[in-house]
Amino acid sequence: MSRMFRNSSLTGSMLRSLASRSVRTFSTTNAMLKDQDLIQAVFLRKIREYASKQKAAGGKLVDSNVDVERSLDDELNRLANKFHLDNMGAVRELPTNFETAEVESAVQTMLEGRKLSQLRDEIRKQTEDYIAERKAKKAEEEARRAALLQADKAPGAHPATA
Repeated sequence: MSRMFRNSSLTGSMLRSLASRSVRTFSTTNAMLKDQDLIQAVFLRKIREYASKQKAAGGKLVDSNVDVERSLDDELNRLANKFHLDNMGAVRELPTNFETAEVESAVQTMLEGRKLSQLRDEIRKQTEDYIAERKAKKAEEEARRAALLQADKAPGAHPATA
């Protein structure tokens, strides 16, 4: 009886510890979300600033200087010479066709055309099968244990010598 009370006090202290950790986790999560919102706001502000600078540049490089533009022109001339094009303007007008990657949803891949309720039912059935299998194994172990105990109680018959 005292063992039961000792375990219940241990369980109570574990529950209090778990509850305090949960509260700390939730408060930390809220603080992290606020930080993410601030970071997201700064990121969006920078994107908008860049977009306005890009419009102001009128198709030229944003925040560039003479050296950067000269370097770009040199590279474009080098490419024009390498591919036997008339001038660097032809390099700028080359078509760039990028393939759009197909992105598959991990959830849709996992479902494989089935509904979520079907997956839940499958998991429930697998769990029930597993539990039934464990019960059968425990029953076998109990039967084996009972047979061993019975054999130990029987006079003159020992399973190791039989």
